Amino acid sequence: MGPPPSTRTPVSSGTVPPPPIGP
Repeated sequence: MGPPPSTRTPVSSGTVPPPPIGP
């Protein structure tokens, strides 16, 4: 399947995924 939510890439719709949560 696709990559994990933590490293998901922009979908075909062209929307930008949220930034990775970290320190």
